[in-house]
Amino acid sequence: MIGSVGPWASFLALSTHGIEGDGAVTLVLGALAAAALISIVRGGGTAGFGRRWASPLIGALCLIIAMLDLSEVASVGTAFVGQRLGLQIGWGLWLMTISSLVLLIAGASAAKKTRKK
Repeated sequence: MIGSVGPWASFLALSTHGIEGDGAVTLVLGALAAAALISIVRGGGTAGFGRRWASPLIGALCLIIAMLDLSEVASVGTAFVGQRLGLQIGWGLWLMTISSLVLLIAGASAAKKTRKK
């Protein structure tokens, strides 16, 4: 969720934060994943199919969004005097990408180990 509000793209001294675009979606999805995980913990490690697989599904959706935004930011630029000028990928987008992958893998592992309700 931190990566969703961090800078996703920058050019010189200007930056665009994730919350100004797709980061708003990933922020809400991250909150839903956290709520699903908290409800599983509060339920004593038992959950129905939907709650068990919500977090890995959300991780996959966020990873798809991150990959699309990474390719979009990386594709904007031009050559000028032998140097590439364009948008730089911000730390927020990198953090969101890595966190989404971790959520996908850890969530799937936890879903397999969670007892069915």
